[in-house]
Amino acid sequence: MKETPKILEKCCEETHQNHKSESDGKETADIKEELSKVLSIDKRYIFILDAKDTEQEAIKKIITKDELFSGNEKWYLVCGKEDSKIDILLLCDKIKDIPCNVIFNNCNICLHINKPENTEKDYKGIIKNYLYFCNCTFDKLFKKSLNLKNIIFKKTLTFNQCVFYSDLEIYQNQFLDHLVFINCYDKRNDKKITSLDLQENEFEGCLFIKNCAIEKINLWKNKFKNRCYFVDSNFGYKDKDNTTKLNFSNTHFKDNVYFNNSEFYSYADFHECEFDDIACFYGVKFHKIPNFSACYFKEQKAVNLINVDIDKLDFKSVEKYIEDNYQDETCENKQEITEEQRNNNCKLKCAKHLKDSFRVIKDVLITQNNTLEAQEWHKLELYAKEKENHINLSVKDREKNADIFKNILIWFNCVLLNVYRNTSDHHNDFLKILNFTVGMIVL
Repeated sequence: MKETPKILEKCCEETHQNHKSESDGKETADIKEELSKVLSIDKRYIFILDAKDTEQEAIKKIITKDELFSGNEKWYLVCGKEDSKIDILLLCDKIKDIPCNVIFNNCNICLHINKPENTEKDYKGIIKNYLYFCNCTFDKLFKKSLNLKNIIFKKTLTFNQCVFYSDLEIYQNQFLDHLVFINCYDKRNDKKITSLDLQENEFEGCLFIKNCAIEKINLWKNKFKNRCYFVDSNFGYKDKDNTTKLNFSNTHFKDNVYFNNSEFYSYADFHECEFDDIACFYGVKFHKIPNFSACYFKEQKAVNLINVDIDKLDFKSVEKYIEDNYQDETCENKQEITEEQRNNNCKLKCAKHLKDSFRVIKDVLITQNNTLEAQEWHKLELYAKEKENHINLSVKDREKNADIFKNILIWFNCVLLNVYRNTSDHHNDFLKILNFTVGMIVL
């Protein structure tokens, strides 16, 4: 496994010697010529990154100090002017032929890398150099999704201070080094990533997201062999329809994963995630109910839930979660049941999953002897159980259910849960004893 580089601590290093030989100069001229042809741009926009002027020095400091990046590489800078960005079309046949490590600064870029036509089914394009996009705008002119598919990236791919006018679709790639999104967020200019869709990728290096605003995110069947960072970022930012899903579900994190100081404005779905090592939610704020149903934490003591802000999670938010999410549940659609009954079945399933989600976090906190925090999640768990019982007592079910004693028991259970939720700590012996006694009375 790769050694994880230190974040934000690497000092600025010289990329190569100041005194170049004649052969070095010829090599530089040849590479600039080749790069000019591949990108279809004038050579006057291409520079060797040797920190000779203020702008290049500033760029150099960014890549050597702020990123997951090796500082002893030779770099070339493709740079537009402040008042006139360069338009660059990067398709698969172009980008794989880039002969050097490149920083694109102040450019309008269409990045659409897909498997070329008439190629074998298991074709993988190979990009062997570092690609670093700084202060670039994507797809403003071309109005296409940023598409990366079936590519092997041998070196780090970085997006820093970039603006995206369309969705990012990153499918079925291999990242042998890191994939980095940093500082893609600007409140004043409403900069954000509208949709980051990662599917079936394999990560040997880190996935690193820091100080970004992401409206929608989807992680589906990715293999994360190294660390993942989703830190200091906003997810579900400016959720317009109030039901945006942040899909982290069914993800297997084999190494440490960090969500430090991030905010989740919409529904964060972590159901059936597997966490093999550290799962750090330090300082996270949930504006809406998260779903941790059926999550597996291999080392429960390695889960960091310190300073998690759940002030906005109350009983009304539990009801709101069920109303907003029950239609996503898979329920039987038999002809003999009405639409209302089917909806009730889905709501019941949703309430059960929500109850399990609260239980998972409660159990982690109890394992860590954090009884005070556990109690807050336990109250939410009990309320989800109340909602489950209320759904069972729907009007249609009562009319069709001949077993009146069963309904009495469920009704009493609802009352008992309400009393218990408002008067108890995290122990449930009292509930079990009373519940058992009322079964005995009815029978």
